[in-house]
Amino acid sequence: MNEQQLSYQYLQQNIRLLRAQLEKQVLEVPNVLSPDFSQNHSNSHNPSNVETSPLALEMLCSAFKLSELERNILVLCAAAEIDVPSYKLLAKLSENPQAAYPNLQLASALFSDLDTTCLTDRNLPLFQWKLVEIKGLEDINLITAPLKIDPWVLQYLMGYEYQDPQYPITLHPTPISPSQYPLPASYTPVLDNINLQWSSATTVPVTQLCGTDPKAHHYIATQIAKDYGYQLMHLSAAALPPDAALFQNWLTQWKRQSLLHEQALLLEISPRDFQSVTFAQTLAQLIASQHNPLFLSLEERIQGYPNALSLDIPELTLPDQKQQWAYHLGAYASQLNGHIGKIVAQFNVTLHNIETITSRALTQIQKPKAGAEPKSLPELVWQICRTESRSRLEGLADRIEPKTTWDDLILPPLSQTALKVIISTCQHRSVIYDEWGMGG
Repeated sequence: MNEQQLSYQYLQQNIRLLRAQLEKQVLEVPNVLSPDFSQNHSNSHNPSNVETSPLALEMLCSAFKLSELERNILVLCAAAEIDVPSYKLLAKLSENPQAAYPNLQLASALFSDLDTTCLTDRNLPLFQWKLVEIKGLEDINLITAPLKIDPWVLQYLMGYEYQDPQYPITLHPTPISPSQYPLPASYTPVLDNINLQWSSATTVPVTQLCGTDPKAHHYIATQIAKDYGYQLMHLSAAALPPDAALFQNWLTQWKRQSLLHEQALLLEISPRDFQSVTFAQTLAQLIASQHNPLFLSLEERIQGYPNALSLDIPELTLPDQKQQWAYHLGAYASQLNGHIGKIVAQFNVTLHNIETITSRALTQIQKPKAGAEPKSLPELVWQICRTESRSRLEGLADRIEPKTTWDDLILPPLSQTALKVIISTCQHRSVIYDEWGMGG
């Protein structure tokens, strides 16, 4: 059996125990279980006494610190939704097929062997986390109001993933695995700083990762999350609901999901997100309510959060860039021998650029277009690097195509020689700065 089937089977076992108690209630037998529900429930925790080991139900109860009573109410509400015999028994108990729902009054009678005096406390984790909601309080008193299990919770207990159509925001695991790339030495001080700050903090701080390379932010956040036992999910800030009510619903769902699955969040923020009049307030609510690590990926740090850990992510050094080029090119790296230094000297690229450029170049080498003029890998990489760099500059300046040659220059021979030396020095600056050690 897979995990989904095990979770569903375990939930059904607990529902069967509950159904026996409902049958006793219908027959007006004294409220004593045989053996009592709590005893049967405790036996169901032992894998030797049941067909399956506890999965989703027990994980949820542990994550939200539900009491025995809250756990029983959760199973009761689940039974009302997916178990036809239980639904019919509830209809008999209410003497009204239209009112076949659990409520606090029924829970108090069913689980009288437990302390039910706290049932009306709306701060119980069961209600605070909206695992179960009390419906229709404006028309009915508290103890007879219907109890409704949240659809997301019910699907989780059954072993399924559920996406509420009211706020269809999909969180994705980060596409980077820490073992996917060699660690750039440039990032080691950043990782050490985060570990130092986190190890001495009483609560996990919000961490701002500032810089222009989102791939670097993903890399660092994924590495830290892995070190602390979290799965990192990422979300664009533009996907957050602008409506306050929808945002609160999403926030509740995210907090439940992150606790259950031990997940951290990387929120990708762009400057245009702050053009929304509600974004600053939305972000403040997200930061204030975080239980698990929250990373903010942005170009410039946000002021106003004194407890946040803010770090500027450095650009890759030349040795780091050479390392990443060689790694991403793999078996083709040897074809760039003697050229990587020139590329690194000419183009100051990020992790994201290197991954994109090498992917495009290797695709053209491995699957050339019909009729296209064949080019060597160094030529392709250089051309793509120029195109990438040019696109970033086009919004800042007009491009001037050179139309003159050396023959068009009218200079004394000595001046022309000096100019050629300067150009040659620029072309080989990586050798002069890095290999000859004159880069400072």
